[in-house]
Amino acid sequence: MSVLKFIEITGESDESWAAGARVAIDEARKTLRGMRHAEVTHLTIRLNDEGLFEYQTTLKLAFAVEHHE
Repeated sequence: MSVLKFIEITGESDESWAAGARVAIDEARKTLRGMRHAEVTHLTIRLNDEGLFEYQTTLKLAFAVEHHE
C-alpha cells in the first residue's frame, strides 16, 4: 500500500517551459525522495524590464509518503 503527497512548485527558465519544468524537478529531487509523477498545471511568462521573457512552469508533484512501522 502506498500514500502519495502532492506539492506545487514553479521553475523558471529563459529558454522554454520545458526547461522551467526541468529546473523545478531537478531542485525538488535535492530534498524529496520517492517522486512518482508530475503534472503541469500552469504555463506563464514573466516579463522583465528589458522586455525579455522568463518562462514559468508550475507543476504538481506527487511523491510517496515514507511508511515506518
